[in-house]
Amino acid sequence: MGPAARLGPTAQARTLRGPGAGVVTDGPFAETKEHLLGFYVVDCADFDSAVDVARKLRSANPTAVYELRPIMLYVPGAPLSP
Repeated sequence: MGPAARLGPTAQARTLRGPGAGVVTDGPFAETKEHLLGFYVVDCADFDSAVDVARKLRSANPTAVYELRPIMLYVPGAPLSP
């Protein structure tokens, strides 16, 4: 078994949607048609940096909805970090 990533809790989720630069709201309020069509894993220093990355991704698909969540990486044999 190799490395695995686990999504952070829904309480930490934020969603970017709407016209222009979009609006960030609390929670994973995706509609059924919006559910996972793919995902990106990006290494960001903080939440604001992650929002900036998501806004740049919107240039390729301005109607997309982006759910932003932290992930925890599990590597077998390595200690877990909080």
